Order: sequence, then structure tokens, then C-alpha cells
Amino acid sequence: LDYARIESVTTDAWRGVSAAHTSWSFDAENATVSADDSTFAQPSVPVATARGFIPFSLEVGEDYPGFANEMSRLLSSGYMDLLASSLATGSGTNAPTGILTALDANTNVEVVVTTDGSFGAVDIDKVWAALPEKFRANSNWFMSVDVENEIRSFGSGTATSRFTVDQTAEGISRLNGKPVV
Repeated sequence: LDYARIESVTTDAWRGVSAAHTSWSFDAENATVSADDSTFAQPSVPVATARGFIPFSLEVGEDYPGFANEMSRLLSSGYMDLLASSLATGSGTNAPTGILTALDANTNVEVVVTTDGSFGAVDIDKVWAALPEKFRANSNWFMSVDVENEIRSFGSGTATSRFTVDQTAEGISRLNGKPVV
């Protein structure tokens, strides 16, 4: 959730407005402004309701005074686990569409690895080069721990040209200066 944009909706889907870019031009002084039309799209993201339930009676509350607080922590933990999984790989059917699910459905945004069946350091550079410059400033890397570990193996266990911090240090890794989530 730290890397998502949170929107309030009152329907069963969030409907946005997007454009690849807003068109501009330089026009001569005292000339009619040219038609710099933008092409707009209306992305739609379905909304789903998450629910959790723990049976509770007044008697349990009286017998175990801390029961409600502990169950609240359990519900909160379960909710965060559900969100983490759904926002990454959710199907979009009665659940959020996960970012990886959405990206996988759009072959126009996929970067093909250099060598079939293999992932190498050159592929990191290909992904970074494919990201338009205007998005790089606010970008993050989103990957599984397995992929992150594979990237770590490209180096010697210390900082390399691809990792911009000591790979053995605690905390979030950075790749090309951007956080790895």
C-alpha cells in the first residue's frame, strides 16, 4: 500500500482519465493556436470487498478480557496478508486485479529476456531502458524475493554496478538508485 495510489470510490469500479501525454506545440506570435489534441482513455479498475470474521460471544469476552484486542490484531494481520497477495497477483474476479496480473495481460508492456529460459544482468538494463524517462524519477522495482536473490547473485556479495547499496546490508535494496519492493 505504500507504493499504491489510494482512491475513494462510491461504485463497483474506479474510473479514471489518462493520456499518454498532453500535447503541446510552439506557435508563432499572433497566430492561431494549433490543434494539440490529446488522446484520452478511461481506465477502469474493479472494486472488491474484503471480509473477515471471528465468532465472539460476551462470555468469551468476560472469560478472556484481552480476547477482542488479540482478535483485532489477527484480523488486521490477515487483512494485510490478503491485500499483499491480491494487489500483486489477484485475478480481478471478486478480488482486486494484481499489478503482475494486469501487466502480464498486456504484452505491450513486457520486456523479453535476452536469452530464452535465462535471466541475466543485461535484462535489468533492458527493463530500465524500456521505462520511459518521465516515469523513472518516481519508479520502484517490484519483484519476488527469488528474483531479487537471483539479481544479487550477479555480483560478488558487495555493491555492484546494478545494486547501489551494499547487497549484504539490512534494509530495502536499491537497484539503479530505486527501491526494490
